[in-house]
Amino acid sequence: MYHEYLYTRHRYDELIALCDQSIIFYPDEDRFYRYKLLAYLGMNTIKTALEYYHTTLDFFSSKYGTDISGSLRDVHQEILLRMPSKELDINELETTLGKDDKSGQTFYCNFDIFKNIYHLHSRSSLRMPGRHYLMLLTLHSKKEKMPDAAKVKEVMETLYYMLSTHLRKNDVFTRTSLTQYSVLLSVTEKIGVDTVAARISEAFHEMNSNSELYLEVSSKEI
Repeated sequence: MYHEYLYTRHRYDELIALCDQSIIFYPDEDRFYRYKLLAYLGMNTIKTALEYYHTTLDFFSSKYGTDISGSLRDVHQEILLRMPSKELDINELETTLGKDDKSGQTFYCNFDIFKNIYHLHSRSSLRMPGRHYLMLLTLHSKKEKMPDAAKVKEVMETLYYMLSTHLRKNDVFTRTSLTQYSVLLSVTEKIGVDTVAARISEAFHEMNSNSELYLEVSSKEI
């Protein structure tokens, strides 16, 4: 494989360019993202490597509903080991964390982060039950077979936009599978969950009134 050839000969700029071309034609092949990360490490651009790692996880989670952090775990560990060891003061930490450029939208994250937030909500529910709920949104076909992949992708992208703008800012959602999104809701009473479910169903119907797909919404207290 030519990617490996370039990597073993430390031709990192060429490798990155080749990976970018490969990703255009094969966007679901995680090996090309892996080689690009290795190239960044080879060039010692650690911050860029870390940013690209998180961008890659978000891409696979939002587009394909898959978590590829396992296949990139060794690369991620190498990135963390090579991060600068310089201590930060509180102001530098705030700058490093950065501002949320999407504060006007509902928080979207990959499944791994979603799972951690779920665990936090689960612990909180031990002290204050009835405050946190898990919601699952699933696309189903109105016919015996699902429409073609391109149609499903289009509807899922519409659903992503709808969730990012119709949920509250303190809610969290993620892509769970090719046809599902999961949502974490924090409410003061159960009726709040029913209201959110009704709002989502109504908005989906308005955006996809002629679709071959319908949306099932289920929820459960954490």
